[in-house]
Amino acid sequence: MFFFLKNLVSFRSPRCHNGELFKYKWYNLSKNTKIVDKFYVCKQRTEIELGFYQRTGYVSYGLTIAFSIITFIIWKLSTVYSFKNIEILWWFP
Repeated sequence: MFFFLKNLVSFRSPRCHNGELFKYKWYNLSKNTKIVDKFYVCKQRTEIELGFYQRTGYVSYGLTIAFSIITFIIWKLSTVYSFKNIEILWWFP
C-alpha cells in the first residue's frame, strides 16, 4: 500500500512505476502542467482513451456532492433544530 501511495504522490507510471508523468518539475511554474504523451520506460500512453480524464472529473464531482449531502445529514441529525438557531449557516460557506 505504501508503494502505491508513493507512486501516486510522485506522479509515476501506473504500469512500470518508473516513468514520470510531467515533463517539467513542479517548481517550473510556467510549464508545470505539461504532461508527456507516453511514459518513456513502458511506452504506455497517458491518454488511455478519448475523454478519460474528463469523465474522471465528473466522477470526482459526483463523489464530492455525495460527501457533502452525507455530512449535512449527519450534522442535521446530530444537532438540535430550531428556527431561532442559525447554526445551519455555519455549514454553508
